[in-house]
Amino acid sequence: MPPILRKHYEKVRPMGVSLVKFVSVIGRMNGRYGVES
Repeated sequence: MPPILRKHYEKVRPMGVSLVKFVSVIGRMNGRYGVES
């Protein structure tokens, strides 16, 4: 896991977001931005 993602995950983990869901959301965001660009 890249350090910047780990830093974000440390912020959202207390909200009960699972690592799998977090990574899937990041992947979806990256995919969407990749298609747009």
